[in-house]
Amino acid sequence: MQFNKTEKKDSLINIRVSAEEKLKYQVLASRYELPLSDLVRQLLNNLITEGGK
Repeated sequence: MQFNKTEKKDSLINIRVSAEEKLKYQVLASRYELPLSDLVRQLLNNLITEGGK
């Protein structure tokens, strides 16, 4: 699979955004004393159910 330059740049941006998102969720998880994976699973379930409406 080959990437052109814009795809490569987009993937780097996505990696940075996901790191920021992960940090935000870690803060939320620590505030609510939930394991990060449980919080992410809950958020994903919410997104999936809202998207299915």
